[in-house]
Amino acid sequence: MSVNQAYQSNFSGKRILLIDDDEIIRVAMRELLMSWGGLAYDSLDAAWPQIDQSIDLLISDYRLRDEVTGKQVILAIRKQLGCELPAIILTGDTAANGISEARLVNALLIHNPASAAKLSRQMGRLLSVGLMTKD
Repeated sequence: MSVNQAYQSNFSGKRILLIDDDEIIRVAMRELLMSWGGLAYDSLDAAWPQIDQSIDLLISDYRLRDEVTGKQVILAIRKQLGCELPAIILTGDTAANGISEARLVNALLIHNPASAAKLSRQMGRLLSVGLMTKD
């Protein structure tokens, strides 16, 4: 069994919303998630009309354009959905405020560069263990 096949069995059909203002990273992450069988939305603008209870996981960069943070995005999307959507914040920033903001919104924080194996493990933790629940 290939690495992608192993990941695919975990994420097949899972709907993942990916928020990152860097197009190269966003497209690469989208391709990775799709190679694992996930249904990845790579733009908040394109996905917003489709955001509903069917989204399984949110992955957001910490620092976005116009001083918007991953914390703010997570809170806005959860408010829109009316549920505690599982979330991961990706960041290259090691400052304490990123860590504390992730904790404040009950999100996992992953520091970049992160391996595909680490991302997969953390996604699996949120999706299968039910660390955070959707109402």
